[in-house]
Order: sequence, then structure tokens, then C-alpha cells
Amino acid sequence: MTKKVILAFAFGAPENIRPNRLIAHRTTYLSLPGGADIFTQKDVPLDQMSPIFAENATAKKGYLSTLNIVQSFVNWIIVLSARGEKEWNECIIVAAPQHQWRCRRDLKKVLKEYGLTMRILIDDGLEFEDMYDKYSHQRWTRSWWQWWPREILLRLLPWWLYKKIA
Repeated sequence: MTKKVILAFAFGAPENIRPNRLIAHRTTYLSLPGGADIFTQKDVPLDQMSPIFAENATAKKGYLSTLNIVQSFVNWIIVLSARGEKEWNECIIVAAPQHQWRCRRDLKKVLKEYGLTMRILIDDGLEFEDMYDKYSHQRWTRSWWQWWPREILLRLLPWWLYKKIA
């Protein structure tokens, strides 16, 4: 039997910007059919009345990188698995389309470092043009031209260097 967990990534901050509301709605929609568990960060405003389990990753220094979220997620699944509380064999990533590639890459690499395997799926229910918000506190998520130069650089970095600066 497939046991799913949803890993949702915010796209900018704070929680009330349009991209994060869209990500929250999509995450809730995907979790409802099977009651999938959710791991996300505080900037994804999940409905508190929703009958789903949500764990929030929080930043220690005000900013939570994609890699930090992935590492928190993997630590979370290791702890819950060790306690015998939860075990998943499939992860659905919900993220802005322009962010999905790096989210998947980071998750695959971190799972491999811990010797874990999990089927990773990418949800494609969000549109590129809905994801930028000029009111985001993170300037690189405000527009296409602010996102892509930074993203391309992060994708091109060797993994060892990316891990050091992320």
C-alpha cells in the first residue's frame, strides 16, 4: 500500500502572499483523498481546521533555504519512522514550477546521503505566472528576472559548495 507524504515549499514570504496561498490550497487539495501527511514551512498557510497532520519547519535565522527544509523533512521522517509512528514510501512535492527542479534534486541527494529511498513525485497543478509576487519579503521571488539569475547559479554550483552556502 502506498503511504504518501506531501512536502510543500513556500515561494517567498510572508504567508499571505498569493503564491503561498496557492501552494497551501493545492497541498490541502492533494492531501484530502487519502489523508496524506504534510510537511511544510510556516509560510504555507494551511487551514488549521483541516483534518490533516502538518509539521512546520521553522527558520533559526529568519530564512529557511530549500536545502534546510529538505534536511528538516528527512530528519522528521527518520524520527517518526524510528518511533514506529509513520512510514512513507511516496513523497509529493508541491512547489512553484520554477522551484520544483531544485526541490526534487535536494530531496533526492539528502535521501541518498541518509541511505533512504522514496518515490518522489512532482505536482504540476500550479502555473508559473501565478508564482511571483511583488510584495514578497524575499526579493528573488518577486519577478522572473530576479528569480532566474539566482536560481541558475544555485543549480550550477557543485553539491558540496551548495551545501555549504545553503
